[in-house]
Amino acid sequence: MSHRQRDQRRTRGGRGQPQRPVAPIFPDGVAEQVQQGRDYHTEHNQVTHSDPSQRGLAAAVLLGRSFTPAENRYLYNRLPMRQPPTARTVLGHFSELPALYRALAHESRSSVDEMEGRERERGERLVALADALARGYGELVICLPMQRIEGIIRRNRGEKRVSKFWERVLEEVETENLHYIVSSSWVALFIVQMSQASSVLTETSLDENEQVLVIVSAGLALLWAVTVASEGLILAHERRRQDDRSLNGIIAREA
Repeated sequence: MSHRQRDQRRTRGGRGQPQRPVAPIFPDGVAEQVQQGRDYHTEHNQVTHSDPSQRGLAAAVLLGRSFTPAENRYLYNRLPMRQPPTARTVLGHFSELPALYRALAHESRSSVDEMEGRERERGERLVALADALARGYGELVICLPMQRIEGIIRRNRGEKRVSKFWERVLEEVETENLHYIVSSSWVALFIVQMSQASSVLTETSLDENEQVLVIVSAGLALLWAVTVASEGLILAHERRRQDDRSLNGIIAREA
């Protein structure tokens, strides 16, 4: 039997057909997000491809687990990966986060009653975290000037992965916004306290010791007010970060 005949027999038997590489199978909705991320391109930061691994999402994808429709919508919109990297995009995204988390909580809550055991506990925890994040981001006000936001975007141009780029930009904007508000509060409250102290000194006849007491009291009131405001802002910031990590861990089945 010739080599050609043997090849034909192997082909007819199915053993001679070349094997095709097996393509990875992503859960529903994630494949679309991955493809859209790959198609994303901008000349400003040269981000040309994306990574579906977003704070623990990679483990879930590799395990092949499927996400609920509510989780898919959240994962698809939690980063503005299909938007141009501008300050307006950043501000718009922060304004949309409360609605995003509210929708996740609302849609997930409707399916919790059908769950049992640990799965039910996981669903209840997810709903509680989504509700907390909706309230937290609803209270967040971005006061950072546009040029400061653009500067953060420029600093992260070297990051090639779209998801990582946006995670860094959004986290830096939120952190710098906190510092900006705290420093601005010092200035604003200083002006208010000194104005009040000046009014007291000009409208009343106080001796030198009493004037010093008024100035010291104004300074202490300023320090107390800024400290209380700063601690509240810092605690809220840390709580949002912790809740965000916990939520994404639950979705990725890591928690």
